[in-house]
Amino acid sequence: MGQSASIKVGDYICLLTPRNTYVSIDEYNNTRGDIKAEVASRSETFTFEIVSAAHKQRGSDLKYCDPIFLKSHNGRFLSAEQNFAVLCNATQPSGSTTFQLVDPNNVNNYAEIGTESHVALRTSVHRFLCAELDGRMVADRLNAGQNETFKIVHSNLQQAPQQPEQHQQFYQHQQQQQQQHSYQHQPQSYAGQGFYPDPSAPPMPAPPMHSYDFNHQQQQNQHRNHDEVHTWVGHWTQDNERGDMLCEVRISPLGVITGSGSDVVGPFKWQGTINYRGEVELSKQYNSHTVTYRGMKSGSEIRGTWTLEKDHGHFYIQDVNVQ
Repeated sequence: MGQSASIKVGDYICLLTPRNTYVSIDEYNNTRGDIKAEVASRSETFTFEIVSAAHKQRGSDLKYCDPIFLKSHNGRFLSAEQNFAVLCNATQPSGSTTFQLVDPNNVNNYAEIGTESHVALRTSVHRFLCAELDGRMVADRLNAGQNETFKIVHSNLQQAPQQPEQHQQFYQHQQQQQQQHSYQHQPQSYAGQGFYPDPSAPPMPAPPMHSYDFNHQQQQNQHRNHDEVHTWVGHWTQDNERGDMLCEVRISPLGVITGSGSDVVGPFKWQGTINYRGEVELSKQYNSHTVTYRGMKSGSEIRGTWTLEKDHGHFYIQDVNVQ
């Protein structure tokens, strides 16, 4: 047997626990979206589609720590609630529906994920999903152990379950985003797994200038609630290290940014602004120190540099909610 095939965006998978039971929607509480892990046979209710939370194209290889959504056969998203309950009744992606498939033996592994791989599901607040011995699913664990480890199994469905029109529009939007925002990290300027900066490479080019007018944006979206919570996914780099972060922020019509998130360093709060040119300045406040972020917003992306006294590096943020 050769090496297992890689898992890709758009694949339909099942999650198998160490006790050989599958994570599924409770068929008796389907409308409420209860999740359990107590049945050893598979059906449609055990199948989840991998949807990229970073606008990766369908068919792209999935890597450890990539932000994703898991979409069920009925078009609802798996979510980790504030009370640490695990449900599958969200109709739209958000911070609570954002997960990372983490290598349980090395949380800093960013290699491609293969079929039959073992993963832990990390939430936006850096807790792990757990399959309790009685089959209940919770999302309150600080570390990934045996009960927080799942095996990825390709679904035995030969084709995708019938999805609502909204689902097809979601992928069309992803493809449009990929075409419109062609300014991406260049793989040739990174070493290792394609994430870490190459010291011999020239500095990262500045993002293209553009016109970002909050008044114009407000007119275009006058029926939209500007105080709604936005989900940010991204990472920062320093030398050969990378730290992934998941955040929830609010952007007021006047360009005031507030929010919170967490990364490998710990929980933090955002305070900052964005002006009409799209220039972003943020203070990332940990319990022990504050890091300054300065960058440029282009479409759904923010790129720039961070500084902490003599230390500095680059960062990248994707706003999942930008249409």
